[in-house]
Order: sequence, then C-alpha cells, then structure tokens
Amino acid sequence: MKSLDVESLANFIHDTVTRIGLDWNYCVALFYSGESVRSGRFSGVQARLRAKSPEAIYIHCLAHKLNSVIASCVESVGTVGSFFSLVQTLYTIISNSSTRHQLFVEAQKAAELPVLELERSASTRWSYWYRSISNVRLQYECILAVLSAVSEGAHGEARAEAAGLQKKMESFLVIFQLHYIEAIMRAKNSLSQQLQAVDLVISRSCTLIQATRSELTDLRSDASSVLLFEKAKEFATELEIEVPAVNEPATRPSSVGQKGRPRRTQNITKLLKQFVTTSTLGKNCIESGNRTTNLVDEMKREYIY
Repeated sequence: MKSLDVESLANFIHDTVTRIGLDWNYCVALFYSGESVRSGRFSGVQARLRAKSPEAIYIHCLAHKLNSVIASCVESVGTVGSFFSLVQTLYTIISNSSTRHQLFVEAQKAAELPVLELERSASTRWSYWYRSISNVRLQYECILAVLSAVSEGAHGEARAEAAGLQKKMESFLVIFQLHYIEAIMRAKNSLSQQLQAVDLVISRSCTLIQATRSELTDLRSDASSVLLFEKAKEFATELEIEVPAVNEPATRPSSVGQKGRPRRTQNITKLLKQFVTTSTLGKNCIESGNRTTNLVDEMKREYIY
C-alpha cells in the first residue's frame, strides 16, 4: 500500500478480507483509530466499508482511546509534560545528528551494552513512550557520556544545549522522575499491548484492566514510593550522582523566580482574615520564604494524585 488516503485504506482492507475468504456479511463491529480519515461519518474508511456490510459498525479502538486519555493527562500535568519534553530533546540532539548518533553507538559498545536507539515519543502510541523512557534508563550513562563530549567539543547552540541537558541529567530529581514515570507507564503498557492483540479475549482483557487498576492504586502507597526512591537512589549512586536523604525536605527557594527576578511575596488577602485558608495538596503553602516538602511525598503528589 503506497498511500494512506481514505480510498487506498478502504480498498486495501476490502481486498484483504476478500483474499482470505471472509464473508462481508459476517464482518461486524470494526475497530478504528479516531482520526477523521478512518472515522469520518460520510466519507471515512468506516463509512465506505459499512456500505459493503451494514453490520460493520464503527467502534473507536479501545487501545487508541487509552492512549488518548493518557496523552491528555500528561499534557495537564506540567511536571510530567516537562519530563517528556526532556526525553524528546535527548532524542533530537543525539539521533538527529549522524556524528552524535555515532558517539552514542560507540559509547554503548565500549560499555559492552546492547546497542539501543532512543525512541521518538508519539502521543497516539503509548508503547513508544514506554520504550523511550525505558531506553533512556538503560543507556543513561552512555547518554551522559555523549552529552559531556558534545558540551566540551561542539560549538554554538549544540554545545550550550548539551551542557544544559547534562546538568539536568545529573540531577537526582530527574532520575527519580525517570523511575516514577517508567513504573506508571509499565503498568499501562501491558494493558495497551493486550488491547491491540490480534487474539484479543474480552474476559482476559477485563482481568488485565482490573490488575492494572490495582497496580496503579498500589503505586499511590507510601511503601511503593519509598521503594522507587530506593531504586532511584541505587541508580544514582552507581553514576556517582548526589542523592538527598529521603527524610530531608526538598527545598525550593521562593525568593527568586524565573530568569533571576525576585519572586513576589505571597500574602493572604485581607478579605479572608476571618476565614481558615487552606491550599490544594500544599502546592501554595506560605512558609517564611521557602516552600519545603519531603521529596518522596512531592513525587507522589506530582505523578500519582
């Protein structure tokens, strides 16, 4: 198939069904992704195929719906969206340059690791997101080596960008984010793969959905959070990256805002003096110049709740 337009897709599906000897009268409940080329009510692929078989009703693919929900959730959480932007930037700076890509391959070979490629994330393909995060974790040290080489040997924007990325990647917070987000995505990846299986069994899928919900619920527990912290701590220690103690607060100075400008002091309005004022999940607490929170609790709030 050389084209992905409506006519080409419809003809390909029709010819394939006919070639393998299926009766169109028995083709019902066809699943499609949600883009207009396939789901179009009047001229989409589903409309053309339904003209051949009235029972071939359109159903939005469950795996695609799951991916769409996850993509919307990611976009709504600024910290998570920023993390995926970091992963995408790593892909761009390393894979879009033949020289830097070769450095990455050689670094993996020198470390006697299997050669893996960084994945480009795609909002409609959850497995791409999972693989991109997993490959970053597996080749973290090699990525740092490439960024170090580029920051020292390149010129112009590439040098500055690599130095900035290297500083971020050498932060324990990024390593903790990596482990936390990978755990969440791993739980959903099995379900996504099952929903795309050609031998899909509804009963098995229902069981897996319940198992996935239980696993995600378990990730909200203190025990799971501390376990992920310990894994991230061990990972960072091997890379000689400084690790804060789990009980030490992660302090974020509030006196300086973006671009070094003084941050405006937060004061409760006089109109609320007669009321008890609270804040959502402690995000806007006023604490004499510093907003402090336990690092593990902060990660739970950002990625789980």
